[in-house]
Amino acid sequence: MNNISLKNELRKKIRSLRLDMDSHEVSEKSEIICGRIKSVAEYKEADVILAYMSAGGEVDLQELIEDAERYGKTVYIPKVISKEEMRFYRYTGDFTKGSFGIREPANTGEEMLFDIHRGDTENRRILVMVPGVAFDKNGNRMGYGGGYYDRFLMDIDGSLTNVSRGRMQVTKIGVSYDYQIVDEIPVEKHDVRMDMIISEARIIIPSMVQ
Repeated sequence: MNNISLKNELRKKIRSLRLDMDSHEVSEKSEIICGRIKSVAEYKEADVILAYMSAGGEVDLQELIEDAERYGKTVYIPKVISKEEMRFYRYTGDFTKGSFGIREPANTGEEMLFDIHRGDTENRRILVMVPGVAFDKNGNRMGYGGGYYDRFLMDIDGSLTNVSRGRMQVTKIGVSYDYQIVDEIPVEKHDVRMDMIISEARIIIPSMVQ
C-alpha cells in the first residue's frame, strides 16, 4: 500500500473515532488537554499563542484561549484566504463562518494580522497550537489534506533561519486525543515536525524519544 492509500485509510479510521465522541467526552478530554498545555513552560513563557477554533469534535481550546488572554498573551486564530493560503488574525471573540464551516475571525484588518516577517515578532516567544488527524511519537503530523498548516509552518521555519530573528522562539504543539497518536505516519518531504504532542494522557517530546 502506498503512502497516499495509507494516509487515506488512517484519516478514515481516526475521523470515525473522533465523530463517535459525544459532547461530554469532547469537553472532558479538552479540559484535561488544555490543563496539560498550560502546565508546560513553553506555554507559560509564550507571548503569542496561535490557536484554532475547533470543529467536528476536535480538541476545544476555548479554555486555553481565555486563560492566555487573562495572562496578557496575544492570541490569533486562522482564516483561510484561498486554496493555498491561511492567515492568522487577532482573536476578539467575533466570528464569521468560513468555507469549511469553521469559525473564522471577523476582524481582518491589517493591524490584526499576525505576520512573522514583521519586526515586532523579533524576540517574541510564539506557541503554535496545531490540530491534525493523527500524530506519531517522532513528531510527524498528518493533516486534513489541504496543506494549510504545512505551508504556514514551513514559512515560519524558513523565517527562523534569518539571522535578524535569531532570538525569536517558536514552539509547535500537536494538539491531540490520545487515540490520534500512532506508531508511525508516512512522511512527505514537505511535512513539518512538531516540537511537542499533548493529549489527555501524555506529553510527548519527540527529541527525547529514543
